[in-house]
Amino acid sequence: RSAAGAAPVDLRGKTNKVLDGLFVGAGGAYDPRTTRIQDIPAMEPDGGNRTGRTVIHVNGIMTDYNSIRSEMKSLANSSGDSVIGIYNATEGGVKDVIQAGLDKIRLGDNKAVNQLTEVLYDKVSKGEKVSISGYSHGGIIVSRALQNVKDRLGANAEAKLRQLVTVETYGSAASSYPDGPKYTHHINSADPVPGFFGLPKNIFGKRTGGGKDAVINEFNTWNPLTAHSFSRYMEHREEFYGQKRAA
Repeated sequence: RSAAGAAPVDLRGKTNKVLDGLFVGAGGAYDPRTTRIQDIPAMEPDGGNRTGRTVIHVNGIMTDYNSIRSEMKSLANSSGDSVIGIYNATEGGVKDVIQAGLDKIRLGDNKAVNQLTEVLYDKVSKGEKVSISGYSHGGIIVSRALQNVKDRLGANAEAKLRQLVTVETYGSAASSYPDGPKYTHHINSADPVPGFFGLPKNIFGKRTGGGKDAVINEFNTWNPLTAHSFSRYMEHREEFYGQKRAA
């Protein structure tokens, strides 16, 4: 079906859990079983500064459906990219943290991981370029899905991922990423999430585990109360690129 004909899910009476792993676009949430990701109308940036690129975004813990849409719009306006989400549904703080811990060791079933894995594998297998964004727990989901894809691709997987996949993370709780994709990791030194759970530092104070040739944009806001906010990361993303959108 065309983007104009893609039918969103009726959200009336739906809980966050029911929406777990669904695509999120400008028109609502879409069931991957009935709608292809390329048919979903993306969240577009305001104004005319557009890159022409589409990014797949995965949110972190304690994020309801309306909040991932807010993140997507913020990312679109900051980057100039079109954005489609894969929703990592919240079930409350305790369950979300447990799920994130299991994702770090690649255990348990996570619908967002499964859906991102299928999308990435499909695109890379067809030789199509794909860009991914992960925030907080979303960074762990991205890391796990990429490792799943790398395992499935087999021979020359790293070269294929290097050629086709671009990844950008914000305050990620992932401590490692598979070599291959082109990575940029945005890390606020005042943010306890990447500080305690993200990329470790070696004895020279250099972040490790971010994937081969990863670019690290590390900054410090000196305020741990707002250090993990998505809007804070968008502000520093813009500073890093020196403009409202990526080149």
